[in-house]
Amino acid sequence: PLVIWHLPDWTGGPRGMSGIPSVAAGPLSGGLSSYVVALVLAGAACLAAMRLSSSRVGRAWAAVREDDTAASSLGINPPLIKLLAFAIGAGFAGVAGAGFAQLFGYVEPSQFDFTVSLMVLAAVVIGGQWGVLGAVLGALAIAAYDRFLVEGITAGLHALGALLNSSALSAVDLRQHNFIVFGVALLLATLYRARANEPSAGVEAAELREEPIPV
Repeated sequence: PLVIWHLPDWTGGPRGMSGIPSVAAGPLSGGLSSYVVALVLAGAACLAAMRLSSSRVGRAWAAVREDDTAASSLGINPPLIKLLAFAIGAGFAGVAGAGFAQLFGYVEPSQFDFTVSLMVLAAVVIGGQWGVLGAVLGALAIAAYDRFLVEGITAGLHALGALLNSSALSAVDLRQHNFIVFGVALLLATLYRARANEPSAGVEAAELREEPIPV
């Protein structure tokens, strides 16, 4: 961020960049064309991620995620694999940024506050356990809440507050408490994943019964 702010000749500085033309998609034009381009980019990114996850690199990522030491014993270089994941993820982020710029026609630093990072993290944590499709569904759920549901839920709480004569509910504004909402969502998703990854007591007992006792 500091580089962007202090190189106004290249990046526009705090003013950002404006007048970015939208990419035409065939006979379509305007906002619809921009959304089609964004959809194509998202589909290409999903396809690339699915192909990567089933490749040797993807299996190496899965091994490093589970245990660095065990992965190293199999000939995998964990630092190199992690750096590769970071570089490819940054490439996906760059493509998303280009799609964002042509969709809105301008970019400025104030558009990318901590809330955006928190939303992306929440989408990945919530749906990431089900693979690429889960991450897509998690992103759609977070975006639906941020764009549509938050207003409806807030209106519902206001109506409930008026019905119950509760000033606290009538003054609730979930848009101002996105940090709390996404933080709770992250916490619940993390607890769910931890519980789902724990083997049940019955399975553990069965494994112990089946395991031969060393003499």
